Amino acid sequence: MKTVTKICLKSFFLYGTIFGLLMTLWEYIDEEKINIWKQIFQGVLFGGLMSWTTITSHKRAIRKQGKNDITEDDFKVSQTEFVNNEKSIQQIYVLLNNNDITNKWRLKAGNSKIVIKTKISWSSWGEKIIISDLKNKIKIESKPIIKTTMFDNGKNRENVLLIKNLIENN
Repeated sequence: MKTVTKICLKSFFLYGTIFGLLMTLWEYIDEEKINIWKQIFQGVLFGGLMSWTTITSHKRAIRKQGKNDITEDDFKVSQTEFVNNEKSIQQIYVLLNNNDITNKWRLKAGNSKIVIKTKISWSSWGEKIIISDLKNKIKIESKPIIKTTMFDNGKNRENVLLIKNLIENN
């Protein structure tokens, strides 16, 4: 089964089940009876619409970043990249503070890592980015602040690639 199909089915069942259960509970509280066929129809309709919308949006964001062959890793919200260690953490901190995009983020630098928190945007509730010095490599990790995030429209991948390009090209 194709990767996108598997992810679409997972999100369909998750969205549809949660919505269906909540609407069933609401109907029971409101009317003290349950029309099961109505609830199944609503769950299937909502699950289908939401999974199609989120998957399409996420695929579009990944393709916008220049990647046409979509894999299961592209749908993971936590993204990690490694860069050869040519700069110190302090040099990377200065690079991030001097960049037009990254200087709006909240940065905290330590001896061997930088912790960054981004602001809320249309595609995310914010991300936590950790840049760690692993002696011979720099590890860049970006993940959503809200742990239950299923789709991030490629925002964490975008963060990792931006920082990687900054480190490699400056």
